Amino acid sequence: MRNPLAAVLAAVLAASTLGLSTGAASAGPIDESCALVDALATGGSPAGLVQLARMARRWNDDDAARLGPMMGPVLGRFDYRGGSVYEIAALGNALVEHLLVMNMQTGGSVYIRLLYEGNGTAPATFVNIDFQSKYYDIMKKPLMKAPAAIACE
Repeated sequence: MRNPLAAVLAAVLAASTLGLSTGAASAGPIDESCALVDALATGGSPAGLVQLARMARRWNDDDAARLGPMMGPVLGRFDYRGGSVYEIAALGNALVEHLLVMNMQTGGSVYIRLLYEGNGTAPATFVNIDFQSKYYDIMKKPLMKAPAAIACE
């Protein structure tokens, strides 16, 4: 006789896996930026790299293959405890940029700028990441607008 609890757990796991893969395909910039903050805060660099790979799903194979080796050592230097997302550029669905302020376990913060671009109709998609451990370094590029806090769920 089949274990009913195992069957229920298998169904829940299948549904949640399906939900993740379906949700990632339709996620917009806010969802992706918030998911990256959550991934880094709960699973560190390995989880952050998985989320970045999801975000880069539309990249060509060569660029996507370089993302992990490039960002892994950088992200792996820090132990994250949480973070915040701010919108620093917005041109409808043509361009969105977010500043992620990642808080570290030992105090202080590091900074990530995520750039999303689109054709103006569909949600913008992830095209670039810039990571800096120092505030003044991340702010060398101008901001289009004053940072506006985004509430992640």
